[in-house]
Amino acid sequence: MRIRPAAYAIGLLLLPFDAWWVISCEDVLRGPYSTTISLFANAVFILAALTLVNAALRRVIPRAALSQAELVVVYVMVSIGASLAGLALGVPAYSFWGA
Repeated sequence: MRIRPAAYAIGLLLLPFDAWWVISCEDVLRGPYSTTISLFANAVFILAALTLVNAALRRVIPRAALSQAELVVVYVMVSIGASLAGLALGVPAYSFWGA
């Protein structure tokens, strides 16, 4: 299955918003810590919202809708971006210095 460049573009456009969301929740507000659980809540929410928009788009312009593989690409991009913006990034370094 071919992944269209639009999927990568959507993922790249969502990365700053997702990083802001994670940083504001985990560092500024001191909770909820969405990157300390196995499924990142922010990434799942973005995927659910994108799926709803995609379903509506599929009815209006079917060719512009994203495939399942493209949705997975966006989800993976957002999840990796959240892990880099979240508290989990500092855990390996802290555990090394604390040892």
